[in-house]
Amino acid sequence: GISQRALKFSASYLSKTAITAALRRIGTLGAGLTSKMLVKYLPLLGYAVASGIGYKMTLHFGENYCLDAERESQAILDEVVSQAGREISEPAAA
Repeated sequence: GISQRALKFSASYLSKTAITAALRRIGTLGAGLTSKMLVKYLPLLGYAVASGIGYKMTLHFGENYCLDAERESQAILDEVVSQAGREISEPAAA
């Protein structure tokens, strides 16, 4: 829904903005500082990307699980109500 679209937009915007800013900063620094900075911050960027992917996968799995559970419980409820309706309309012979 709306929250999922907003999350996708903000995640893509933030990642694009962060990468652009990092590339601009790298371009303005000297070669020695650039390699030091890459060695220092590249692992953090990798952790951030991996964390974001893990979060998104978990969120997607959780949403799908909730929807599947809702459908299954609705099917069970419909079956119980239908069965109860049949029992009321057709009383058992005593």
